Amino acid sequence: MVDPINGLTLERLQTREKQQLLPLAPNEYRLIFSSYPLEVRTVVDSLSSNESNRFSLSSPAGLWEAILGALEVRVARPTFDTFLRDTQGAKLEDDHLTVWAGSPFIVEYCEKRLSNTVREAASVVARRPIAVTFLVQPSSRPKNSGPPRATRASSVPVRGKHRYTFGGFIVGPHNDLAYSASVAAVKEPGGKFSPLLLCAAPGLGKTHLLQSIYAELSQDGLNAALITSDQFIAEFVDAIFSRTTKEFRKKYHSLDALLIDDIQFLRGKSRTQDSLYHIFNDLHQRGGQIVLASDQGPTDLGYLEPRLRSRFTAGLTVSLLAPNQEARLDFLTRKTNHLPIPDDVLVALSRPTCASVRDLEGRLNRLLARVELTGRTPSLSLAATVLAEEALVSPVTISISPEEVLSRVAQYFGVPPAALSGASRQQTTTRARHCAIWLLRSLCALSLSEIGRLLGGRDHSTIRQALQKMEEEEQKTGALSSLKVQLVSPEKTPTEPQV
Repeated sequence: MVDPINGLTLERLQTREKQQLLPLAPNEYRLIFSSYPLEVRTVVDSLSSNESNRFSLSSPAGLWEAILGALEVRVARPTFDTFLRDTQGAKLEDDHLTVWAGSPFIVEYCEKRLSNTVREAASVVARRPIAVTFLVQPSSRPKNSGPPRATRASSVPVRGKHRYTFGGFIVGPHNDLAYSASVAAVKEPGGKFSPLLLCAAPGLGKTHLLQSIYAELSQDGLNAALITSDQFIAEFVDAIFSRTTKEFRKKYHSLDALLIDDIQFLRGKSRTQDSLYHIFNDLHQRGGQIVLASDQGPTDLGYLEPRLRSRFTAGLTVSLLAPNQEARLDFLTRKTNHLPIPDDVLVALSRPTCASVRDLEGRLNRLLARVELTGRTPSLSLAATVLAEEALVSPVTISISPEEVLSRVAQYFGVPPAALSGASRQQTTTRARHCAIWLLRSLCALSLSEIGRLLGGRDHSTIRQALQKMEEEEQKTGALSSLKVQLVSPEKTPTEPQV
């Protein structure tokens, strides 16, 4: 597909955006529109230069709300809800946006873990580079505050009764079985639907159902805990180092219900899995309710110990699927039943496929943000603008094996594949090896020990040091994310390494 004016292809346009060569020229937007229905290809050619169609930078609160709309489709739902949802735009000076957060822990996490993602989303929304700094809101700073220890707070808070209840969960043919099973688990805790394993790709409603179950069980007076596997691991490790394993066991063995999100992150954590196995057995024997959620199906849980995997799948396993066009339209209609959004606009927004309900909700939020910030009325032209921008904020879907990562890294840096697992300390080889470590961790979610085995049996402490070094570099430059995009498209790999 080639633009008749300047010969740009959609592929080249997307590459320009990834390299942050913005703003786009008016004619370049038409390249993105061609994949959407005819009725939404009515955006004006002066889109990028017409100030009425752009986000206003005069309001830090409004700008940050728009940035949050973009971040909601980039960041995992538990992370977004915990660290970003309740933040507020506070001050905007030149190209520097200050954002208020509720605690020092949130500030630290956003600055260390989310800074690159936030910066990229802010620049896309504002159409120019924007620096974002997180600070604790003065009125909400607690005295002698610090990062919460896992032993003091292990449950994920239920944020907003209307957001995380069964009443707020929109049911369709793609998720009706999971919804019904969740309701049944509340009506009969510890019954035939325990354990209940919810499997789905990110953004399809697993966390919403977990939050809903947790809220209902807690309201019924049960001692319930809702945690992510990361939180459970952190709490278990903290108990070992602080010699409080007795208190740890007592806490979990006294529960009536245990809900764990993202169990796929238990990969490689044999001691944690062993501890969870005993907790699981005790709770199950006492007739407690167990609910688990995973981004992977039961056949992909081979990284779990067999005895734990067999118990996880011994009850009911249900999957949540991506919504079809009819379900997407129903979702948008129910979400906007109190808003004056024309039906044809909702139809246009529902037409392009999307991987998750979260992506669809982010699409709607971007439309509503434009309506609020620019004062325009919802129209097909505005829907076209939102759909065009979706191509610029959607994350890259990556599926690649560890062996392929090593092969492409070796090709990229021009070194023999065997050199990555060898003893050479030559500068280029060391650089390639360190990049491979970071990519194996971020693309394949391998443990430090697994990465060490792939790279010639290196000690996990050596892998950790290299990983920390590369994480620090990524926070400063973002160059590794650019390398990641290039490696998953090998036909674009340059002949000279650029990181």
